[in-house]
Amino acid sequence: MAIKQKQLKANQSLGSDYYDFTVYEPYGVTAHIIPWNYPLEMTARSVSAALTTGNTCVIKTPELDPITNRYIALAAEHAGLPQGIVNIICGWGHEAGDALTSHPDVNQIVFTGSVETGIQVASNAAKMLFLVF
Repeated sequence: MAIKQKQLKANQSLGSDYYDFTVYEPYGVTAHIIPWNYPLEMTARSVSAALTTGNTCVIKTPELDPITNRYIALAAEHAGLPQGIVNIICGWGHEAGDALTSHPDVNQIVFTGSVETGIQVASNAAKMLFLVF
């Protein structure tokens, strides 16, 4: 059984009962949990998108390579970003990662890692969900 799709053309309306619009607004504080493999590239990829869209970043470094992200902090400082826009934290995932993913001020989480850790990140984030009207 085929699923029918309706594709709207650029100038086609959704109908008189609908009002459709897009609001571009930063998330605010974004958490970036970085894996041990390719930490500089993984950090650059996620942080560049977050900064470009007006967010602040809290980066949790990988346990096996906590020093690499220092270069991200130095680059942010050299670029003239205000203090507090790019933040680096070090620590074990079950301590620093849990604190970061369950913090009430974190509005977005960027994560790359194992399924086991992903389940923990999703569980922590799910506790922070709330209804928006």
